[in-house]
Parts: sequence; C-alpha cells; structure tokens
Amino acid sequence: MCILEGVSGKYPWGITMPDNAVVFHVLQRQIIPQRPVNCSKTAYHLVKKMCRFNPNERLGINEVVNVLSGFKR
Repeated sequence: MCILEGVSGKYPWGITMPDNAVVFHVLQRQIIPQRPVNCSKTAYHLVKKMCRFNPNERLGINEVVNVLSGFKR
C-alpha cells in the first residue's frame, strides 16, 4: 500500500485506524484501501493487480515496469 501513500501523500487507511485493524481488513476481509481522489483509475488498477491476495495472480516486476513505462508523465 506504500504506492497509495506515495500518490496521495496520506496513509492509505487514515491515521486513526490502528495497525491491528488494518491487518484484519487486509488479511481476513481481503480489502484494500479505496482509490485516492488524485490517483487515476489506470494507476489504481495496477495497484490492485500488484496487491492481489493470491500471490500467483500478482503481476511480476517485468509486467509492472511495462505498465509503468506506458504511463504519461
């Protein structure tokens, strides 16, 4: 979720959610933070693919680099 923090400049779950609640949301409920307002849908889609709960379904680094190279600056 560091990438969401980098894009938004804010903690992905806010500053009021305790770490154990974050762990519960991610591991037990399999929920990731919502898309920050200043994060494009394309970038958030990439984040979701990188954070898939099944490790076999996650993008590899080469795929991530390919997608990122296609982003406009």
